[in-house]
Amino acid sequence: MRQITILPASPQDITFMAKAACANNYSAPWGKKEFSDELSQPAARLYTAFYGGDFAGFISLRFCCGEGEINNFAVMPQFMRLGIGSALLAYAVRQAGEENISKLVLEVNSNNSAAVNLYKKFSFKTVNIRKKFYNNKEDAFLMVKDL
Repeated sequence: MRQITILPASPQDITFMAKAACANNYSAPWGKKEFSDELSQPAARLYTAFYGGDFAGFISLRFCCGEGEINNFAVMPQFMRLGIGSALLAYAVRQAGEENISKLVLEVNSNNSAAVNLYKKFSFKTVNIRKKFYNNKEDAFLMVKDL
C-alpha cells in the first residue's frame, strides 16, 4: 500500500491545489491567486497530502482568537476513497489542538454527501443551514466541532 504524507503547503504546491479545487463540483473553486494570497496570511494553515509521492489533496484553515475555520478542502478525484480526506482532516484537527484552538467551523454544500459524512465521522455537528449559499441555488450546512 502507498503511504500518505502530509506536509505544510509551499508556493510550489499552488498549481496542484488550484487543480484539486477545480475538480470539486460543490463550490466555487479558488485559483492560483487565492492560494498564493492565503499562503501569505499569518493566520492561515495549509497542508498538502501526497500519496506515494503524488499530490493527492489539501486542506486550508485559518486560526484566530482560539477558533479555527476550514475554508477549503479537496482531494483529487483519482485519490478519493483511499483515506486521503480522513488523513488531512485528522491532521488538521491535531494541529488545531496543538495550537489551543477550541473549535473548528466549516460550511459544506448540503449535496456533498461524501464530505458531510466525513465531517460527521470526525464529530462535526450541523448547527445551521445557509439557504441558497452556493451560486444562489444550493444550501450549505454550517458545521462545528468542539476540541
